[in-house]
Amino acid sequence: MSHAAVGSMAPVIARTPIFGYPLSTEKITEERPLVLLFLRYSGSSSTRAILTGLHQIWPTLDYNDISVVAVVEGDLDALQDLVPRYQVKFPVVHGDDEMFDAFGVGHVDGLMGAMKSLGAGGIRGVITKTFTTGRGFVNGNMGRLPAVLVVGKGGQVVWRWDAEGVADEPDSQSVAEAALNA
Repeated sequence: MSHAAVGSMAPVIARTPIFGYPLSTEKITEERPLVLLFLRYSGSSSTRAILTGLHQIWPTLDYNDISVVAVVEGDLDALQDLVPRYQVKFPVVHGDDEMFDAFGVGHVDGLMGAMKSLGAGGIRGVITKTFTTGRGFVNGNMGRLPAVLVVGKGGQVVWRWDAEGVADEPDSQSVAEAALNA
């Protein structure tokens, strides 16, 4: 069983986001459910696509008092640019390997592993996504896989999505449904 599996208690993140006041996921989940995003580096087209999907469901989550925190690895300067450029409305925490590992967020090894994980859409799918979300630059672990967890009141993981490939994205409506049911 991976860390932070459904039914287990989520590890605590206590950090100061890129912008904003210090936060603790433990304190957040005392009062409300939490959608916890683990995203690839800020230059990744999948990171930008996942953020776009979350922006579509953000009003519903916010209205229903569901918090969202994104954990993104990579260059700090690039992350400080990501937040205003993509108008991210929720806290973004600068993550590291230790944090991703504590939650059991996966990765593939090296460039070849990342290429192999692209699946049926392959390079063509990544190029298409790049045209729709903008070209980024590599400023983090190329093999990091994204993940989304919904943590219910009390800190228990109630739903989890893990990418199988570097370009995978969660279905935003499934995330919203899981959070609303938490």
